[in-house]
Amino acid sequence: MLTKIVSTFVTTVPIISAFGFSDGKTILNELKKYGFESDRISDYGCYCQFLSKDASVKADGQPMDEFDLVCFQYTQCLRCLDIDQCTHGIYKGYNERNEFCNGSEYSCENNLCKCQKKLIQDMMNLSWSGVQVNRSYSITNNFNRSENCLVADKPELGNQCCGEYPSRYPFSSQFDRSCCGGRTYNPLYYECCEGNTVKLSGMC
Repeated sequence: MLTKIVSTFVTTVPIISAFGFSDGKTILNELKKYGFESDRISDYGCYCQFLSKDASVKADGQPMDEFDLVCFQYTQCLRCLDIDQCTHGIYKGYNERNEFCNGSEYSCENNLCKCQKKLIQDMMNLSWSGVQVNRSYSITNNFNRSENCLVADKPELGNQCCGEYPSRYPFSSQFDRSCCGGRTYNPLYYECCEGNTVKLSGMC
């Protein structure tokens, strides 16, 4: 199931964002407030790079587990902030003063908040559901990204985004893809109809 969920995205869109793993330490501290042992996923799997200082190199490929999938989805959300022309470094994101992610006058700040809040909620939901962190995927336990994760060394392929924050994700319109609501489709054979439903061309 995990492979099926992400295979469409990770085989076509390298995740490189100017936001890097935005406010990684802040997010780890927020998770700790809820009793989550956030140190265990601070540098974990292919996508959980909370303490990474290099925003130019990001892993590509299949997430290692459910926690890594949450981080993968977060990197997609951040990539869309780039595509939507939000500037890194001037927005505060999730905090107690903007708990509902609608308190800022800047939409980019509210959207960054939504990306971060979803990450925190998804991590906590996994923990509360009894899903265990796999220690073998931790960098501190010698998990090797160069051997287990593909490294994005190809050009950016995602030039547009689909869906609403915090579930917004990048896709490439260069490969016969368009967006309808929260899903992509091939406009050569389908069209987006009323109510954001996708139907064969001429069937709306």
